[in-house]
Amino acid sequence: MKRFLVAIILIAVVFAGISCSKSSNSSNLQTEIIGKWSMTAQRANEGWVPPDNPVTYEFKEDGTFVRTDANGETQGTYTISNGQITLNSNGSGVTFDANINGNELQLNNADTGFKFTKVQ
Repeated sequence: MKRFLVAIILIAVVFAGISCSKSSNSSNLQTEIIGKWSMTAQRANEGWVPPDNPVTYEFKEDGTFVRTDANGETQGTYTISNGQITLNSNGSGVTFDANINGNELQLNNADTGFKFTKVQ
């Protein structure tokens, strides 16, 4: 009976640790993404390649972003949940798995992927 109780407690601790780390990661992502990011690579059939045109994203604390490219600026909103970011602009949205490691941001989904370096 003691072994069964110990096993149940260990399982509960493991699940508690997993759920805490997910919210902690999203919380870190929420603060670490604030700033301006310059695209350094995009995923293509042949792997990671330099972007065709310079693109920057500026993520603001109020949940808005500004995307700047050769065609000008596009504004929108973003939300972060469970390690994913959803970008909404002009009535449509796209969701990416998001990962920040130091000053490197990587956004990936089933269709595409992008790498950025933080510039501000």
